[in-house]
Amino acid sequence: MKVIIFQENLSKKVSFLSRALPTKTPAISSLNNFLFSAKENEIRIFASNLDTTIVSTATGKVFQEGEVLINAKTLISFLSSLAGEKIVIEGDEKKVKIEGGKTKIVLKTENPNDFPVPEEKDLEGGKTTPKGLFEEAMKKVCFAASTDEARGALTGVFFEPEEKGLNVVATDGFRLSLLQKKEKSPAFSSSLIIPAKTVFDICSIAQEEGVEDINIKIIGGGKQIVFSTKETKLYSRLVEGDFPNYKKIIPENKGIKITFNRDELLRAVKIASIFAKDGANIVKLQTGESGLFLYASSPQTGENQTQLEAKIEGEKDLNIAFNFRFLLDFLNSSEEEEVLLQTTGPLSPGVFRSVEKRIKAEEEIGKTLCKQEGDEKLIIEDQKRKAKEKPETERKAHTSIIAQSGPLPKAGREEDQERAIKQ
Repeated sequence: MKVIIFQENLSKKVSFLSRALPTKTPAISSLNNFLFSAKENEIRIFASNLDTTIVSTATGKVFQEGEVLINAKTLISFLSSLAGEKIVIEGDEKKVKIEGGKTKIVLKTENPNDFPVPEEKDLEGGKTTPKGLFEEAMKKVCFAASTDEARGALTGVFFEPEEKGLNVVATDGFRLSLLQKKEKSPAFSSSLIIPAKTVFDICSIAQEEGVEDINIKIIGGGKQIVFSTKETKLYSRLVEGDFPNYKKIIPENKGIKITFNRDELLRAVKIASIFAKDGANIVKLQTGESGLFLYASSPQTGENQTQLEAKIEGEKDLNIAFNFRFLLDFLNSSEEEEVLLQTTGPLSPGVFRSVEKRIKAEEEIGKTLCKQEGDEKLIIEDQKRKAKEKPETERKAHTSIIAQSGPLPKAGREEDQERAIKQ
């Protein structure tokens, strides 16, 4: 094989292809390499860890068709030392020569036939989905997924179609994040669990290529999913097993309700985290004679107390505690001006929701319209009425449930309980 590729283009490709490289020493040594395949004037580069495989087309010129394996770490390090040169890659199953400018390296290699190339049949068709769905899931849901591979379904993001929309959920047993989409997605006709890392990877690829839509196809008897963009295909296994019955974990809308300004609460939690890091990561919300306070302490460092402006509905005597890292994850993912906390007591989970300021937005629309059409009062009142009539799930579409201590409540029936916490 012999090809020429510009260094800048190749560097970008191997950068996101490296996401599919094994993080541990693989049983198959060829997985430590990128597979370069040149055929019919097309250059394709493969990377795989068996669970995930990424295949991307690179712009270049093919002088001789063939395939070679190139050690991934060596290639990445070599390319980072070059500046804008044309890269010439020439090799066979024994050695590969790479030239960039005045520099040349020769690497020992392996038989390219040892690389596990995914089957590429039955990839036609599929359903198109806006990349925005995965970007929103990445920002608002993925942080709640477990990073412990032994926890099965809890390492993934659950996509569940409903009659009037789509629910996207993740939980690690200590907190749960739920995104409720009002629009149905044709790509998700049935429920499935996608690894959280895969959601990050496809967002990175879509952003790198500047595409707005992603094609999705389920293959392998329902065990594998393929994401396709204009230049890249990402193959990923789907997470097997049953996702916990998250709807039974979500507490009912009752008890204490506290509405905060998101930015103010975020600043307070960041300050409290300085002290909470040495105190089991715990921050407390407490009421005092002069209002509501966020409190953290550490035997080594000292203590911190910040008074918060908040609207409290229900019981005024509060003493509730949370892991500050969980709070930061939710607050950083929220885009709304206000967040709502609901809880039924000091040992119950806290339900945090992003509160959409629909009525205020509708008022501004009404004021704009009235300048053109008159009758300001009538228009504003009509917009307020329409906003109030909208379902509660539309007004609070992003929900995060955080346990105050220990894991979240179990899901209900005995088998659901074990699945929700121990899976």
